[in-house]
Amino acid sequence: MKATEACAHSQYQAAVRQQNGKPMIYSTLAKRMFLQTSIAPAEFQEVKKEYVDSFLNYADWQPWDKPLPEHGN
Repeated sequence: MKATEACAHSQYQAAVRQQNGKPMIYSTLAKRMFLQTSIAPAEFQEVKKEYVDSFLNYADWQPWDKPLPEHGN
């Protein structure tokens, strides 16, 4: 499902997907998207606004309804 649809199914109004093996998170509340840039400690970088719309249309977003899986699992 697309990001906004996945957010609608999330108690956190957020969606998550994997981008090159790293979590990408989008929130409809904040209207911001983040990509994990390092593993330990986990750090996230905001995705530039000009790229957000293209990522929102990917069909592999899932509602964020539980903790993120450990890297590699």
